[in-house]
Amino acid sequence: MKYGFKAGTQYYKCKDCGRKFAGTLAPAGMRFTTTIIGEAMGLFYDGLSLADISRHLVATEGIYVDPATI
Repeated sequence: MKYGFKAGTQYYKCKDCGRKFAGTLAPAGMRFTTTIIGEAMGLFYDGLSLADISRHLVATEGIYVDPATI
């Protein structure tokens, strides 16, 4: 069932076990979707630096990812 909003993200609560989770397409325990993760991995293996990947994600996806996170 719906369990409220936090920072613009809809949260849900399982009626059976009481577990709370976000209604995003990100894998469990992850903040970003598999598309974003795949894009960052592809750029990394293409030889871009972590700072360049971070700048690319800001320019193309509009999200800031700290280079240390990448």
